[in-house]
Amino acid sequence: DNAKFINFFHILSPHPPYTYNADCTLKNNATFEFDPNSLSALTTQEHKQLYIDQIECLNKKLIKSLDIILDKDPNAIVVFQADHGDTKGITLKNQDELYNAKLSILNAIRIPDVDYMSKYWQDNLSPVNTFRLILGFMKNKEPEFLPNRHFIKDGNTISEIEIK
Repeated sequence: DNAKFINFFHILSPHPPYTYNADCTLKNNATFEFDPNSLSALTTQEHKQLYIDQIECLNKKLIKSLDIILDKDPNAIVVFQADHGDTKGITLKNQDELYNAKLSILNAIRIPDVDYMSKYWQDNLSPVNTFRLILGFMKNKEPEFLPNRHFIKDGNTISEIEIK
């Protein structure tokens, strides 16, 4: 069947609960229910190591998944995109660094046409434009990008910020 389709997978990792070791084996005390109090007992270094273990396992799984997808369909369009950056375990000097860390996300896009990507890729491509890039490619036309804008919510206040 040559029908076009989109699969969407929301992967919780590397968010807590931290359930995997770096080699992707389950931790001895693995639980799939998140207890917010469990993080408060961790030192910054412990939290950072658990996060790194999750990332190392996730990277292995994503690379294996990508290999399987491209083996079955060499022309597949693939997107790996995070919801936000991480600030745990790093020292931030000011509010701008916090915003930049939180808004710096993984946004890896594989489109099988290198020329198209070279022409339309933007280093500061915001998530709102990811699928505009893909749809432009699928329609064989220039993407209809929206302005790359970024917002932070603090309590009930939403503010637009500039990424530096």
